[in-house]
Order: sequence, then structure tokens, then C-alpha cells
Amino acid sequence: MKKILTLIILLPILAISFLYFTRYIKNPPKILPTPFSFEKNTYASIESSAPILIIGDSMAVHLSKFKKELSNKLSIDLSKPIKIDTLAAEGDNIFRTLKKLQSLSRLPLIIIFFNNMDEHYENVMLNKDIPTIEKNIKLYKNTNLQSLFLIFPELARVFYTPTYPMALGNQVQKNTKEFSDNLIQKRELIHYELYKFALERLFHYTKQNNSFIIPITTPINLSKAPSKSCYGSLNKDSRNDLISLKNLIKNKDFKGAFDISNELALLNPYNAEILFLHSHILKKLGRIKEFQKNAEIAKAMDCTLVKPNPIYNEILKNEAKNFEINTFDFHQLLVDESQTNFVFKDNIYPQDFYMELLTKLLAEQLKKTLRI
Repeated sequence: MKKILTLIILLPILAISFLYFTRYIKNPPKILPTPFSFEKNTYASIESSAPILIIGDSMAVHLSKFKKELSNKLSIDLSKPIKIDTLAAEGDNIFRTLKKLQSLSRLPLIIIFFNNMDEHYENVMLNKDIPTIEKNIKLYKNTNLQSLFLIFPELARVFYTPTYPMALGNQVQKNTKEFSDNLIQKRELIHYELYKFALERLFHYTKQNNSFIIPITTPINLSKAPSKSCYGSLNKDSRNDLISLKNLIKNKDFKGAFDISNELALLNPYNAEILFLHSHILKKLGRIKEFQKNAEIAKAMDCTLVKPNPIYNEILKNEAKNFEINTFDFHQLLVDESQTNFVFKDNIYPQDFYMELLTKLLAEQLKKTLRI
């Protein structure tokens, strides 16, 4: 009888222990609830001795083309030019950027962080894992567990539900898959959360290593129409009014178009096309603050993944504020300039004049920081 009772007690314990052991084995060591892990030797041989480092994605790569000008502006009264390195690469999401920094034996004194465009350049999650990822994100938001994971990272392997083992290596693999509008929205919401978590780790890591970081918001061309409105975002009863609105805009009757566009925006708050048209009318009427707000929401509602997104800029500014880090709001600077000038040379990149202006303003800020 004792043996049977012992067995009854032990079996559930053994079963639970086995389940947790299996989960531990399947989960790679990580603190953040990311649905991927990096291969063992990813970015294993990165070295930089420069006091200033540019990190980030395609926009940071573009800024790196002007690093000589930035160095010259900083080094006017010095015997030797200040060296500026870059670890930026096309397709680098924030997780790759963080991994590169963590791979350095010593962080530079100054880090210029320019990142927003390429968060979806690489596929980092499987659609079938979305419910599991959401579950793990909810777990990470528990502040007590989060603190525990930071102190004892191995415990995260037990608590997180395993996802399909996606492994990222040194080479960025461009995503070629297409997703339904519904999946695009779900994936975007997950990326917002993961971006925020990774930013927290990035800012904490740089502060911990006594590096001064300058985050830069990504400029977004608000005059460019969104590529696509999500399916179901347009009320059927609004279709005829939308046609009328387009005719009024075509005839440049912006005062007559406003009442229609305003009502359409209220009835269809997630339709990218309507929000963009409404912002266009507001700009024509000189209501600039309302124009910017609606144009940015239109960009956020664009039902494509590979695009600069104003929501990432807002997350960046909010997290930087939480860490008492000053953000260089390049996006706002160009929005203000765009009222009187053509600031973009194409749909994505600013005119070289504004990139040179950015280097000038960065140089002024860096001189104060470096006391030169």
C-alpha cells in the first residue's frame, strides 16, 4: 500500500519535472521573449576602437556616408581627426543592433543610434507561433518575473513556452513571404512590444557601460501616400463619399472636401487612404498640427510591413525619456522644414542638405558632450 501511495505522489512530480526539463531543453537561453535566438558565433569577431560609433539599420547606413563630414566638424581644432566607426547594416533590426553592441569587448564613448526602417526586413517569427509569443510577452510584462529573468536568465528557459527554434546568423536573410492583412496587423503589434523591450535592454546596457547614446528618430515622408489600406478598414457605406472626396480634391475644393474627409476619418479610423487624404486637406487648409497627426496615423495604418513607422519613433522617444536620454528628433525637424521646402530626395531618404544639417547639429551636441 505504501508503495502505491508513494507512486501516486511521485508520478505527478516526475511528470511535471519532465515537462519543465523538456521546456528548458527546447528554450535557448534568453531574457527577452523573442521567438528566435542567435547562433553561437554570431558577431563573435567584432572590434572597434573608435570613440564614436554609428549603429542601426538602412538609415544609419545612409548617415554613415556622412561620417567624414561629421568627423571634420568635430576635429576642427584638434591635431588628429576623431575616428568614427559604423556597425550599421541594411536589414539590421534592433535585436541585431543590440547583439552587435553586446559582442564588443568595450563600448565606445559615444553611440549614435539610428533605427526604425528595417524592423520587418527579416522574418523573425512564424505565424503559427503568434499565440505563444503573445503569451510569453504577457509573462515578461510581469515586473517580478522580469526582474527574476534579469538576475537569473536560465529561469526564463523554464517559464517561457517554447516556439519554433528560429536561429539568426551573421547574414541578414531578407523576408520574401507575403502575409494576409490580418497577420500583418498581428505581427506589427508583436513587433511594437518586442521593440520596446529591446530598447529598454539597449539603453540599460549602454548606461551600464558608461556610454553616451544619441537616439535619432527616423524621418518619414508624410507627403507619400500609404501603400495599402487593410482589408475591412473601410465602411461599405463610406465608399460613395470617398469617391466624392477624391473628386473635390481633384478640383482643389479643399474647404468643401474637409467636412466629408473629417466625417470619413471619424467613421473609418483605421483606413490608411482616408486618413492620408484627410491629412492632405488639413495641410492645404494650413492646419499643420492636425495634418501631421493624421498623416502619421495613416503611415502607421499602412497595411505593409517594410516601411518606416511613426509608432517606433514614439516608442523610441518614450523609452529614451524613461532613461533620461535626450532624443534627436530628426523626423520632427524635417516635418517642420517640409512646410516650406522639399526635404526628401525620394520616398525614403532626405536631401543631402538635411543629412549635412544633421551632421552639423550632431557635431554641436557631441562637442558639448566631449568638451572640445
